[in-house]
Amino acid sequence: MLNSTSVWIKWKDLKKRYEVGFYWEGKRFRFYSWTFQGQRIQFKSRDIANEFASQIKAEMRPNRQGIITFTPEKYTGQKKTVYQISEHAKLWLKEYELMIQTEDISKEYYGHLSRYFRLHINPVLGDIDIRELNEPTIKRFYLSLFEKDLGKKMVQNVMDAFRKFMKDAYEDKVIHEMPRFPKYKRKKDQKKRKVKWLTEEEQDKVIGYVAKIHKPIVACLMYHGLRQGEGCLLKRQDLNLKRGTLDIDTLKGGPDREILLEPVVIELIKTIPATLTHNYLFHYPDRYGKRRSYKKSHLWTIIREALDKAGCPHMTPNDACRHSHASQLLRRGASTRQAQKILGHSDIRTTEGYTHCLTEDQRKFQRVAKHNGGQVVAI
Repeated sequence: MLNSTSVWIKWKDLKKRYEVGFYWEGKRFRFYSWTFQGQRIQFKSRDIANEFASQIKAEMRPNRQGIITFTPEKYTGQKKTVYQISEHAKLWLKEYELMIQTEDISKEYYGHLSRYFRLHINPVLGDIDIRELNEPTIKRFYLSLFEKDLGKKMVQNVMDAFRKFMKDAYEDKVIHEMPRFPKYKRKKDQKKRKVKWLTEEEQDKVIGYVAKIHKPIVACLMYHGLRQGEGCLLKRQDLNLKRGTLDIDTLKGGPDREILLEPVVIELIKTIPATLTHNYLFHYPDRYGKRRSYKKSHLWTIIREALDKAGCPHMTPNDACRHSHASQLLRRGASTRQAQKILGHSDIRTTEGYTHCLTEDQRKFQRVAKHNGGQVVAI
């Protein structure tokens, strides 16, 4: 057993703070401050020094699996171990990056995972040993996300990514027990919001407020329900003008698909000048005249501004493009299976969520009634 003298605390007049020290594997270590959740805390009070010493003592003891995970370098910063969450995340993300090449995941999904760790997980949990991660720490992290004023959906996305990270570590036997995560409404448990959509005439009105140089890509997205990321990534070789088709590399795990282009979209695409700068199908000139490919954020802003000018501030770009096209397909008589293939949904239940648009068509199936002396009599 570790005795209490293995870790000492004493006041240092010269430094005007407490010293927390210990011997480990024949070496002496001394600390006068502690980096906790990205903040450097000096040992100017006995309570903070005691808290740090208690953590050191706890890590020096074997965990529930009988493994001692303590490494002084974790606190000195001289050496990072693969068991630190930030370091293990690098290896984990590298594996997922390779999965893009085998088309097991999309580049967009990898980008989300990488961003969640860079912006949210590593700054708070990056220095923690993955083998020592416990339920209270996970819960504190979960609550800290709300303190950053993140939306509920974003918080759940971050937590789902972190849960996947820990689950993979458990399956790879990096950790011997999967910690419990806070209970919250997962996406599949949430009540889906009612889908908003535009008619064909309303879409044309919105496109009328789009600048001429951006009309080709916006019209393509609105008339064919492409995701913004899919539109940005289209290459010239994906277009077949003779057949009037476009090959789409479907994002979010759906099957790749070929769509038949509307004649007006084909004519708009023909107005895009050729460029040797890159091979993207859709591009626009910047203020210096250089042809630039579209970014999702830029495309979102273009559609957002057009929606506001058209008097549709309640609509999102996704509502105006993908949701509207899906709803229109079903109203024109397409089956959910046909709509699924056109939209590139991996699960038909996603397509079935758009059947709300058929409410107006229910008049076709209402009961026929005869009026007799002011009384309605059902046949």
